[in-house]
Amino acid sequence: MLLIKPWLPICQLGLLLTLMALSRTAHAHLTTYTGAERSSTVAELRIDADRITLRLEIGDQDREAFAALFQGDAAKSDDGHQGLGLSDDDGMPLAGEVKIMEPRLRTERSTASQPAAGQVQGGSMVTYVEVVYTLTARPAALTLTPPRPDGGDEAAAEIGFIVYHESIPVIDFQYLRRPETLRLDWGDPWYSAFENPELQRHHRAPIMTFLYVEPYEVRFEILIRLKTLASWMALEVQNPMAINADEQARLLERIGPFFLQQNRVRIDGAASRPILDRVQFVKMTPQGIQPLEAAERLTFHTGLAGVILAYITPGPPREVTADWKFFNDRITSVPSTIIDPVSQLPYDLTPAQPRLRWTNMLANYNYRVATIDAIAAQAGNQLDIPWPSMLLGLAAILLFGLGRRLKLKGVYRLSAMALILVTAVVVWPFGRMAVRNPLAPPYELPDVEAILILQGLLQNTYRAFDFRTESDIYDKLAVSVTGDLITDIYLQNRKRLVMEEQGGAQANVQDVQLLDAAQIGPPGKRQRLTFQCTWRITGTVNHWGHTHQRRNQYEAKITIQPVEQTWKLVALDLIDERRLP
Repeated sequence: MLLIKPWLPICQLGLLLTLMALSRTAHAHLTTYTGAERSSTVAELRIDADRITLRLEIGDQDREAFAALFQGDAAKSDDGHQGLGLSDDDGMPLAGEVKIMEPRLRTERSTASQPAAGQVQGGSMVTYVEVVYTLTARPAALTLTPPRPDGGDEAAAEIGFIVYHESIPVIDFQYLRRPETLRLDWGDPWYSAFENPELQRHHRAPIMTFLYVEPYEVRFEILIRLKTLASWMALEVQNPMAINADEQARLLERIGPFFLQQNRVRIDGAASRPILDRVQFVKMTPQGIQPLEAAERLTFHTGLAGVILAYITPGPPREVTADWKFFNDRITSVPSTIIDPVSQLPYDLTPAQPRLRWTNMLANYNYRVATIDAIAAQAGNQLDIPWPSMLLGLAAILLFGLGRRLKLKGVYRLSAMALILVTAVVVWPFGRMAVRNPLAPPYELPDVEAILILQGLLQNTYRAFDFRTESDIYDKLAVSVTGDLITDIYLQNRKRLVMEEQGGAQANVQDVQLLDAAQIGPPGKRQRLTFQCTWRITGTVNHWGHTHQRRNQYEAKITIQPVEQTWKLVALDLIDERRLP
């Protein structure tokens, strides 16, 4: 029984890729991580047309600072000493009504650059308070005042806060340390902003573009507001404050082709034909850009469309350019980012400089280009029978024996025999037939060789999906997989690599680790070997300037066998599949 615990990464780039991944992760997110969402007290303020809702999670250490709320009088909080106060542009305090006050577990929160740890933060209890402020008029500004000690300017509690105006986040999570004033744009909440320039969100531009350059694919990604897009194409909806599902579908059907027709991407100097990889409605969250859920409300002024145009390339390009032409009186600059395997380069597109240009300066960088090599199989406990040469040798013997009976002249007989024997020597390396050696012991694959073969076959299977066209993927799978199993693996991997939470994007596998491998039973016929294996993959989806990671672990019975002197997967029976945090 063979038992292997290699704990060996299959990725050929090893430490280099690890360092690159760490570098890339560090720069991949446009959302700044401040740690404010993990404060002792967290405040979430949602401003709608007719009300303001304040949700507080108050840590035990901050209860004294919010004494007014615990006394059941939210209006007292306007003095800035006993609670979080709200006042309008005239300085008048807003009176709120406490709707909920109860102990709860602290909410798990994460950002794009700091994902949640997979459990309730610290497992701690907080006091959850929900206060509703009914609006009789829409204030031009709101001032948020944290609880402060008598005579002090700084907050008496550590408060992390986030503010939404009509579902649009005005800021990323920040600390509320002193009174802050928010200017409200009721005509277009996208432009509501705090007077303090340090309090803002990163995704604040109404248009953003991203140019991704990968070994086999170039992508031009666009984020654009519906209200902004309406400056260049007619977008009509029945109710701008609630776009129904049918209208959403019709809008997407028009937005995608619109940008396909505006294609201005050139690869290595030639215009390339794009594929509409994806068009969907998205939203801004503390976790970055996320797909809009079907049940979520979409409005005309908050709606954000994401468009991805993909360009298939045979390998790493030398140069890529992308031109942008959508500017107007309000859109005078479009923030863009060029992203390749090792860097992110920010750039502002303007009417005077409307072109993104990427030049391949990675001559010394080893692209993670998929290498699919057949894994040679050595004959084990077998005899290679050179049957053509043996038949020719038998023919020479027969000719020698029958030549006299047929009364062939000696010179002709010897010449014919010589020709046959020379031919036998020439074809000796060809047409061999492998047969089991009856005198040899049962075949056993050496441990080290088994590790290398299983690693190589798993690596080749996942590397095949680095290619983009279906025919290329099938061709590369056929190097390491046999028969109908090719289709099964193609379909199943396509399904398993899809990240539904990212709008159905397919993850690119960055790393494969074979964790355990144990041979099951004796070898079968023709060196057929079965192993119970456990392996782990790490995949990423890169879009909208963010990197989203997924880790899956699998357990399966894998059967391998030499086919035409090449090791291949001939059967795969999945036992368990788990998504890891």
